This record gives sequence, structure tokens and C-alpha cells, in this order.
Amino acid sequence: MSEHPLIMPKLGQTMEFGTVAEWLTEDGAAVQIGQPVVSVESDKATYEIEATQAGVIRRLAPEGAEIPVGEPIATISSGVGQAAAVPSGLETRAPSPTPGWADRRPARSFSDAGARPLASPRAKALAQSLNVDIGAVSAHRKDRLIVAADVEAAASARRVSGADGAPATGDTPLTPTQRTAAERLARSWRQAPHIVQMVEVDAEQLATAAAALRDGRAAGTLNDLLIKAAADCLAQFPRLNARFGGDHLIPLPEVGVGLAVAAETGLTVPVVRGADRLSVAQIGEETRTLIAAARAGRLRAGQLGGASLTISNLGAYGIAFGTPVLNLDEPILVFVGALEERPVVQAGRIVVGRRVMLSIAYDHRVVDGLQAARFSQALKKRLETAAELLGGAADIAPPRLGARELEAMSPAGGLEVRVRDARHAWSVDEPSIAGGTDTGPDPVNLVLGALASCMVIALKLAARRRRIDLGEVRAHVAANPQGKVKEAALRIEVWSPAPEAEVRSLLAPAKAACLVHDMLRPDLPVAVELIVHPAEARA
Repeated sequence: MSEHPLIMPKLGQTMEFGTVAEWLTEDGAAVQIGQPVVSVESDKATYEIEATQAGVIRRLAPEGAEIPVGEPIATISSGVGQAAAVPSGLETRAPSPTPGWADRRPARSFSDAGARPLASPRAKALAQSLNVDIGAVSAHRKDRLIVAADVEAAASARRVSGADGAPATGDTPLTPTQRTAAERLARSWRQAPHIVQMVEVDAEQLATAAAALRDGRAAGTLNDLLIKAAADCLAQFPRLNARFGGDHLIPLPEVGVGLAVAAETGLTVPVVRGADRLSVAQIGEETRTLIAAARAGRLRAGQLGGASLTISNLGAYGIAFGTPVLNLDEPILVFVGALEERPVVQAGRIVVGRRVMLSIAYDHRVVDGLQAARFSQALKKRLETAAELLGGAADIAPPRLGARELEAMSPAGGLEVRVRDARHAWSVDEPSIAGGTDTGPDPVNLVLGALASCMVIALKLAARRRRIDLGEVRAHVAANPQGKVKEAALRIEVWSPAPEAEVRSLLAPAKAACLVHDMLRPDLPVAVELIVHPAEARA
């Protein structure tokens, strides 16, 4: 019989202690290689630690204990005598030859009569103390294990709805990730004297580059382009690539750029390492992996912390500028605002130009005002020549389709309208009940059809850009039957072999890229529903 320690890992360059957040197995339970056994909090995020071998686990630290990095928090005994009784409510699983137990384990169904939900010890105790039926709690992990955060969410939902007979308070418990993020941001705000510089960027080339990325003429996304531009600029100012160490500056080993990603458990900031050495396409491959891992709660220790700067892009939400808070121990945070058309002065004339505001926060202990100004100007110029990041203006220039000029003509004696542009011709009419001859769709149906087709095309372009396989795509649009359109609903069905979460991630960029969607009245609500089917469903 052999005994192996499970130690508190070093989950960040500055980590010295970790907290045992939640045990995911009973003490004395049989565990398998790759099975998550404990949730650990660092000063940056929450991680699941997996068993390094099959055997019987013995806890050495209680939940809530702060353990130094490198110290054991449990032991796993293998060999003779390891077949300990499996506690009620836990399954016995065959050994897995490789890590990845949680990803490959089939989802359990608790719908069968007599089936008992799989829950961590802390979740069971918390459910009992809060008088929550553990069988009614929804698990959000891939392995269907109910953890304390799931119980807290169920209890909060019950309080909000007033189902427990108590007044609805609206209180929502924070997840471990949210609690850690709140504590770190508060520490950063207290410790680091912030200075924020705001610069306006001529975004003509940036907009052209973004369009090339959207329609697949270049690989990557706008965020990938921003990461590359910021990384290249920081490489020119190595003294800024450091964190405050009390009476000295501690140089960071490479240029790492963090990207703020919203996940169910809260905001996380995975880091693209060595971003200055990567192309936009290579950064795109890395960010796709990081974003998927962040949203699935599967980020590894090496993918978090130690960033040189972070990109926070809220432009899609119409936010123009802000006063961002630095991430703890990071010298720079770049807040990117909305790309907007504004009146600008050129050669003494007022013209319409596309502009973006950058709100750049600096740790004044690391960066003085002059250094900050030089970096701000360098980033401004880098983004104003964004074509260079994608290989030159000629490579990203949109195809020349001619001006958007159309001609409409209606012959005498009817309602038919014949429309043509430089390449196509079509007819618009009204049904006979309205006095037309029904030779073509009426104008309202034409617009609704354009909305449906535009969203389908935008969805497919977003999938091409992110390398997500899509099969057949169908759209159904409905509106009130008569008179002025007061509401509309769009249902999009997709058949795809890709994971459903990846397909659903395409909806937001598709809505942002669909020009017809943008042309509709601001007061016209359009409900958009996305339904994802497995690819084999079309076989």
C-alpha cells in the first residue's frame, strides 16, 4: 500500500497561501485519476484540484483553512485495502486511464425513481441548514455534482420568489469567484494610486479591419486585434511591464495580456502569454481556447494571473468611456469604448468620422504621467494603423461592390414597384385584398425577410470566423398581422456538430453584425430565439 500527498498547488506567480473552499468528496471515499476532489481558492480565482491517482482519500485540512503552497491538504492511499466503502449518494466509477474525468463522464439523470443526486459534503450540509431539498437543486458542473454554490443559488431563488414564506429580499449570494474578485478589486483600489488617461482614436482603419474579421477575410476577432496592438506597444516600453514590489519594481517575465470574460460564476480574466510574439490569428486560436475554458469553469492555473495589462471591451454595449479599476498587481488596464460615428473637423470642415475612446488606467507607483502618456499615444497610433496588424490595407479592404444606389419604378394602373440596383432586379407589390396584383412580396414582408436572411448570414460568418461547424440554418420570423409592425419575433434553428454553448455564443456577434437589425426602429422590440439541434438530427 502506498500513500501519495495531494499538495496545495501554486496557482499564480504571487500566490503564497490557498484556501480550501469546498471538499467535493467524502473523507475516506474511493476516488479515480482525474476526478475533481477539492475546490481551492487563490487570491485570483477558484480552481478544482483533481486526484493524481486512484485510491482512498484522507483529508488533512478542513474547509476554510489557509494552507501554504506546497503543503499537503490530503493523502490518497492506493494498493491493498483501498476499496473503502463508498458513502451513500456517491457512485463507484471505473478507473479512468487519463485525466479529463469530468469532461468525459456522461451526465447523470436524476429523473429515475429512487435516484439520488450526487452532491458534495458541504452542499449536503448547507442544503440541510437552509432547508433546501437537495433533489430539487440544479447542478451546473459537467459531471452533474451539486456543490455549495448550486445550493446557495437555489436558496437565493427561493427567497427572491418568496416560495419559503419569507419576504422576497432579492439577496443573491456571491460565488467563490465573485467573492475573490470583489476582494482583489477592493485591495487594488486601496493600494494602487490610479491615474486614467483618455485618448480618442481615429477608428477608420480599425473599423475596416473589424469588418474584415467579421466576414472571414482575416482570421480573429476585434478583441484579438486589440490584444495584439496593446502587446506590441507594451513590448516597446519594457519598464512599464512590471509590478510594484514595495521599494523596487519587479519585472514581469513576458508580455501577457488578460481578456475580461463573463462566465456564470463571475468575471474571469484569462491571459494570453507572449502576445507580442503571436500574430492576430494565433492570438485568436488562444483566446477561443481560453474563453471556452473560462465559461466552462475549467481554466488551469497557468492560464490566469501575472498579466502585464488587461483589455476590457464594453463597446458592444454602447459604453463610450469609463474609469476602470486595475486588476491587482497589474500596471495597466485598457478600457475600450464603443466605435461610433461623430462629427470631426478635417481641413477646416466638419465631416462624419468613426472614433473610439480608450480609457487607460495606470498604477502610478509603476508608471509616471509622462510614461503613461507615451504609451497611450503609442497605442492610439497602433490602432489608427490597424491594417498593418492584418498584413496591410490592401489585404483587408472590402470588395468593391459599388455605391448603394437603387432605383424604384411603378407603372401606371397598379401598385407593383420594380426595384433594381447595379446587379439585381426584383418586384414589390401588395396582395389583391389591398388593391395590388400580388406579383411580389409586400414591403413589410420584404424587410422581415431581409432581417431573417441577414441574421442567418451574420450567424454563418461569425461561425466561419470562430471556426465553428454549422450545418443547415433556418430562420422563421413573425410579426403582428396587420398595419404597422409593433413587434416581431425571430426564431433561428441550427443543426450543428459543435457543442451547443459554442453555437449559442454566435448569437450576440451576429446581432451586432447584422446591418438590417441595426436599421430597425429603436422602439421596435425584436425577440430573437436560437434553437440548436445535433447535426445527426438532420440525418
